[in-house]
Amino acid sequence: MPYIPMKKRSFAMIALLLAGPAQAATADYTGEGLTIVTPPSWIALHQNKTAGAEEVALVPPWQKADAWQDMLMYQEFKNRSGVNPRTVLDGAITEGRKSCPSLLAGTVQEGIVNGYSGAFLSVSCPAQGEINLIKVVAGEKNFYLVQRSWRRPPFSPDKPPLKSTDIDIWVKFLSRLKPCDTRNRAHPCPSP
Repeated sequence: MPYIPMKKRSFAMIALLLAGPAQAATADYTGEGLTIVTPPSWIALHQNKTAGAEEVALVPPWQKADAWQDMLMYQEFKNRSGVNPRTVLDGAITEGRKSCPSLLAGTVQEGIVNGYSGAFLSVSCPAQGEINLIKVVAGEKNFYLVQRSWRRPPFSPDKPPLKSTDIDIWVKFLSRLKPCDTRNRAHPCPSP
């Protein structure tokens, strides 16, 4: 699992939560960044970079921007220390209910991710056919969000369109993704 600083990719969407293809890192890169993994054969749907944020969205190669069904999004918000991961996810639930009154949200799970505060949430909107797994981590300097999203036809809350084993696979995948800091042994980066 290579260490890939978000600076090495280009990236905008998390305003809702924060308002209120992997490439190897260069040998001379130092600092805090996000360890990411690109699913086999997935491609960048879009990449954006601003002074304050970076974002990359990945999809399987047969899916297009206007008709994607599976997406993996990585976001990094620069100089956002002090953001509380649980507060962000609680805000996501509140905002999500504005556009989806039937929103189903799991319990926000909090924990430590490579020495940083983090939280995880599963949320779905059956009426819109959307399911999301969201992981957020507050680094010492930056704030990180990784989101796995599915779009399917609308579904009954008691009959989601995904198998629990598929969800489990992606929960494990997301658990491998974590910020690290090449300058701080409390937040070690994986070996290349």
